[in-house]
Amino acid sequence: MELKKGLVLPDGKRIRLFLILLIFALAAELIVFQFRSILTLENKEIVLEEDVNTTSGEYESRHILVDRKIDNILLCGLRIEGTDYVTYEARLSDDGNAYIYPLPQLRATPAVPSSLYTDIHPYGKVQEICVRLYFEGGASVHVDRILLNTHKPFDLKPLRIVILFLLATFLYFCWSSAVCAECRRKCIPQLCCIFLCMLCLIALGRKLASSNEVLANDPPEHHLQYQELTEALDEGHVDLRNKPVSEELKAKNNPYDTMALLAEGVDFRMDYAYYNGQYYVYFGIVPEFLFFYPWYRIHNEMPDNSQAMWRFYALLVIGVFLLMWELIHRYKKGAFPFFLYLAMSIGFCLWANFVFLVSRPDVYDIPILAGSAFLLLGLGLSFAAMNRSGKKRIPFLACGGFCIACVAGCRPQLMLFAAPLIFIFLFGRTEEGRLSFRKRALFTRQSIPETLALLIPVLPVAAAVCWYNAARFGSIFEFGATYSLTSNDMNLRGFSTDRLLRGLYCFFFQPPVNTTDFPYLISSVVEGDYMGRNLVEFTFGGFFAACPLLLVHFAPVFGLWKRLDKELRLVWLALLLPAVVIAGFDINGAGVLYRYSCDPAPGLVAGALLLWIPLLSGEKEKLSKRIFSVLLLQSLFYSLQVYCSPGGDVYSIYETSPVLFERIRAYFRG
Repeated sequence: MELKKGLVLPDGKRIRLFLILLIFALAAELIVFQFRSILTLENKEIVLEEDVNTTSGEYESRHILVDRKIDNILLCGLRIEGTDYVTYEARLSDDGNAYIYPLPQLRATPAVPSSLYTDIHPYGKVQEICVRLYFEGGASVHVDRILLNTHKPFDLKPLRIVILFLLATFLYFCWSSAVCAECRRKCIPQLCCIFLCMLCLIALGRKLASSNEVLANDPPEHHLQYQELTEALDEGHVDLRNKPVSEELKAKNNPYDTMALLAEGVDFRMDYAYYNGQYYVYFGIVPEFLFFYPWYRIHNEMPDNSQAMWRFYALLVIGVFLLMWELIHRYKKGAFPFFLYLAMSIGFCLWANFVFLVSRPDVYDIPILAGSAFLLLGLGLSFAAMNRSGKKRIPFLACGGFCIACVAGCRPQLMLFAAPLIFIFLFGRTEEGRLSFRKRALFTRQSIPETLALLIPVLPVAAAVCWYNAARFGSIFEFGATYSLTSNDMNLRGFSTDRLLRGLYCFFFQPPVNTTDFPYLISSVVEGDYMGRNLVEFTFGGFFAACPLLLVHFAPVFGLWKRLDKELRLVWLALLLPAVVIAGFDINGAGVLYRYSCDPAPGLVAGALLLWIPLLSGEKEKLSKRIFSVLLLQSLFYSLQVYCSPGGDVYSIYETSPVLFERIRAYFRG
C-alpha cells in the first residue's frame, strides 16, 4: 500500500472507485434487503380481519379456511395507546399439520413499520388460520386490517446504505494496494478528521446513555446513590443521614449477611455501605466531586446518571484518540495509514465493554466507566509528554498526573494499568538502543520542573480521596467494598483457587452463545458445580473467544517477541499482566459479572492494539491489514450484539426500550 503525506485528495480514478462502491451499497439495499418486497409484488392479499378495536389485553381474530399458500401476515394501520408494542402470533393448520399449532410470537410497533410484517413458512397450503394479539392490560389497540399474503412494503433505509458504503470502502483500502495518507503530526486536515470522528462518537455516546429508558428516566432507588451523596455533602457530611437505619440492623452481630437479613425480615438498603450505624456510598468519590456535586451547585438541580455517563464517555473518546495517536508515533515501524489509525480508535471506543457501560447508566457502571476514561486519558497525556521534549512536556505531564490520580477515586484496581508509566518515565534509551535507568526522563536534577508538574496535581486528588475514606471508615486506605450490603459477605469471602480458575475461564475463554435470531447472541451460562457460595450473573463470552482481535496477545509466543521494540515489550506486559491480575481480583473478591469484565478491558484492548501497530506497519503489512480489518469488523458487530442482547440482563434495551430494539432489528431484516 502506497502512503502519501497529508490527506489524499480524490482524483478521477478515485471518484470512480467511490461511485462503484456506492453502487454496490445501493444494489445490496435494493436486491438483498428489499428482496421480499420484489418477490411479493404479484401477491393477492386476503383480509383476515377488519377494524379491530380492543382494550382487553388479548384478542383473537376470526378463523378462516383459505386452502392456499400463505406467505406473510401484515398488521395494517396498527395504532396503540398505553403501551409501546403489541405481541402477536399466528395459529394455523396446513397440509402437514391437521391440528392448529402456534408460530413464535413477535412484537409490532407503529414506530417501526417493518415490525408489522412477518413472513411465515407453513407446510404446503394453509388450511385454517387466525392471529392473536397480546398487550398490556388497560392499553388500547386498533388495527385497520389484518392481511394475509400481501405485498411487503418497501423499506429503504439511507443509513443502512451509508453503513454498507463505509464498510465496503474500509475493506477495499485494507485489501488493495490503494494510495492512502500516512499519519502525520500537525496535519490540519487530519486533525479536523479526528475532531469530527470524536464528535460523532460523543454524540453516539449521548444517545446510548439515554437509550435505556428505565435507567435514564426512572431508575430504582439504589441507583440514585450519587444524588443522595450530593445532598449529604451539601448539608456538610458524608453519611446518608436521610436514610434511617433500622434498629434490627443495628442489633445484628453480622449485618453483612444479607441472606440472613432477608430471611429474618430485617430492613436494610441493598448495595449501600454500612458502618457504625450509618449508611454510606462506597462507589468512587471522583465522579461525585467532578460532576454530580458541581452540577448541583451550578444548576441548582440534581443531574441524572445518564448525563454523567455520556460525559465520562466523552473523556474516554478523547483519551483513546490521544493514546492511539501517541502510541502509533512512538512504536510504528514505518509509515502508518491514517485511515487505520481512525479505525483502531473508533474500534477501541466502541468496544463491547464500553458500549455496555455507557448504555447502562446505573450506579455500578459510572465509576467503572469514569475510571477507564481517566486511565486512558492519563496514559495518552503521559505518552504525549514523553514524545516531546523540554518545556513542551510540562502541561501534558500535569494533566496526565491529575487524570491518573483520579482513577484511584473511581475504580482503585485500575491504578495497576499505570504500570507502563514506570518504563516510559524511569527508563530511557541509550545510543545502542538499550533501556537504562540512568537515561530516565524524570526524577533527575535536570528534570525537576517536569517531575513537579507530574506530582503536584496528584496531591489534591490524593488528599480528597484519603479524607473521604477516613471520614467514612476511619482509614485512608479503606474504600468501603468490605462494608457493602451486597449479595454476599465480602469480609468472609476468602480465596478459592477453584472459584478463581472458573472465573478466569468465563472472562477470557468461554465461547459466546449464539442464536439464529437477532441479535444472534444471548448471555452465557456461568453456573457450575462449584461447591461453595459464588456470585454469578452473566457474561457474553470470554474476551479471546468473543473478540478474536485480542488473540494477537499470543503472537509474541509465536516469534513476534524478537521483532518488538524493547520498550514496547515492557509496555505491553505492563498492560496485559495487570488485566489478568485485576480480573482475578474481581472474580475472587466479588464474582463473575459482565460489568466486572469491563475492569480489565482498557489494558487488554490497549495492549492488543499496541501489538497491532508494528504488525500493520511492518514487513507483512498486507496480510496483517486484511486480518485486522475482518477481526475489527467482527468486534464492532459483537459490540452491537452485546448492546441489543436480551439475555441475562433485566436492564437490556430489549426490555426497557422495545421500540429502539425493533428499529435496530429492522436493519437486519430483508
